[in-house]
Amino acid sequence: MEGASGLTATGAIPLIRPAEETGAAGDEVLGRAAADHTGLNLLYVGTVGRSQDLSTSIRALARTEGVRLRIVGGGVDTVELKAVAAANGVPVEFHPQIAGAELAAHWEWADAGLVSLSSLDSYECTVPSKLYSLMARRIPVLGVVAGEAADIITGTAAGEVAVPGDTESVAAAMTRMRSRVEAGEEFGMNPPAGLNPRDWVIRHASAAAMGRTYERVLEQVVS
Repeated sequence: MEGASGLTATGAIPLIRPAEETGAAGDEVLGRAAADHTGLNLLYVGTVGRSQDLSTSIRALARTEGVRLRIVGGGVDTVELKAVAAANGVPVEFHPQIAGAELAAHWEWADAGLVSLSSLDSYECTVPSKLYSLMARRIPVLGVVAGEAADIITGTAAGEVAVPGDTESVAAAMTRMRSRVEAGEEFGMNPPAGLNPRDWVIRHASAAAMGRTYERVLEQVVS
């Protein structure tokens, strides 16, 4: 269920009302209208487990300046990640999984959302649903992902991409995003794939789009 933030706690496939699929709203870009603070506030919301490999992002913080990370969620890696953050002396806040107005407050704080997967080859064909949710809500993305997910972020100009498991690559992506946010740069402008992040989700990954695809598959099966 969506909370006041317009985002689910887990980042499910976004439901977009038909009235929102047309008009100027689809042309909007991601990011703050102007730089109103220094540094980068980066928010991760979701499962905290081995598959997400958030330890790489935490270690990358030690190689950056002005990047602050909040992790909202729970999982088997929480205790270990707190130890990694303490060992590296980096600014990471941990919060339990929440929804509604409390989650909305975290997104109000954030400049960008973190989407992260481990470096397993099988994940190159995986697109986390939270990526679609962030794109639909016009929230810039820092994607520690490869394969299809990385191509979507790059093709829609939704944010920055880093190599999973590569601390230096993640640190470099964080630094680039911090510089862009501080400059008040807008994300989603002049996307190479021709669609900005929100329009891409409406076309390819909204619940309505998935439903239409499923209907076509069923029609082919019975024909």
